[in-house]
Amino acid sequence: MISILLTMTVYHFILIPYAIKLNPYQHLKMTDIILHYFMPTFTIFDWILFDSKRRFKWYDPIIWTIGPYIYVIFVFIQAKFSIPARVDANMSDYIYSFLDVELLGNINVIVNILSLTISFIFIGYIIYGIDRIKLNTNKKAIL
Repeated sequence: MISILLTMTVYHFILIPYAIKLNPYQHLKMTDIILHYFMPTFTIFDWILFDSKRRFKWYDPIIWTIGPYIYVIFVFIQAKFSIPARVDANMSDYIYSFLDVELLGNINVIVNILSLTISFIFIGYIIYGIDRIKLNTNKKAIL
């Protein structure tokens, strides 16, 4: 669930503003809306309504960063390989501009990764806090 929320967060706060800056007249595609907004929203509702609660440990939000860090490593590894379609289209080797070391430099990319990590852990602790709430039969919240 946390990964799909990260997908929505990065898309909404990083990728969309960058794309609008490049072309202010472009429109969101329905597939992008479904993937980046509907799916995360439905995932949250599914978790709130149907999953058992009080299963997360206090350190889980930190452990949840492992998946995104593995993905960042993948992004850096794939950037080292020339993909003909990218070369032909004069596209960057990096699939995300906020991780493009050639464009931004090492320091800015590290700052971006650390900023996302802090945001990711913050969202994780919000999920952890919601997970700690248990409703009794009177529908009163008990912590």
